[in-house]
Amino acid sequence: MADEDFDAHRLTVEVDRLLEDRSRVDSMAEAARAMGHPDAAVRIADLLERHAR
Repeated sequence: MADEDFDAHRLTVEVDRLLEDRSRVDSMAEAARAMGHPDAAVRIADLLERHAR
């Protein structure tokens, strides 16, 4: 969504749609888990520490 199309009303509409569609929320959660890196913060901190030495 383009920034110029985003406002409080649009946010409300989108959240309402999600609240009414559990299967979509479940699909989004599954996709996020598939793309996520749970250890990302630790990996970034380790990288920074190595390069700071």
